[in-house]
Amino acid sequence: MTDQSDIAIIDSHFHIWDPDRGDYGWLTGPFAPIRRVFTPADFAAAAQPAGVIGGVLVQTWASAEETREFLALAEANREIMGVVGWVDLCAPDVGDVLDQLLAGPGGCYLKAVRHLVHNEPDADWLGRADVRNGLQAVAERGLAYDLLIRAREIPASIALAKAMPEFAAGGRSYRQAGHRSR
Repeated sequence: MTDQSDIAIIDSHFHIWDPDRGDYGWLTGPFAPIRRVFTPADFAAAAQPAGVIGGVLVQTWASAEETREFLALAEANREIMGVVGWVDLCAPDVGDVLDQLLAGPGGCYLKAVRHLVHNEPDADWLGRADVRNGLQAVAERGLAYDLLIRAREIPASIALAKAMPEFAAGGRSYRQAGHRSR
């Protein structure tokens, strides 16, 4: 049996935000109680007593600027071990944007990209040629794609995996993408 003290616990998905600095319209109704600033220090304060040594910071809204900020925060905060960011997968320059993020401050912490597919009006958004081109750019840079869907997008997700098997199998897992030990 393994001694539990030898196991590193990493939170695979956490968020920070400042509702005054982004698109957080969803922080209403039942989510109103969490409509406040959450910082890396808040994450650390909640995680450390549970034995969590760090985590993967995940984008909260569709903003490449937020991704840049998160990468800089990762460089400055021990508890941020990786970032799942956002880029406009439909943009013709998505590859250039990814290259800039990877080369910029904290770029080594970019492990994956995600898009809130379930918020797209088109259930087949993943089947669009511009989106597929963007996903190809993500795969070519060895990044994972964090697929965020609901039931209506399952057929498009299956079609994506069949159409781009190299992407489905070739994206790095967070573990393969490297992990930080400080």
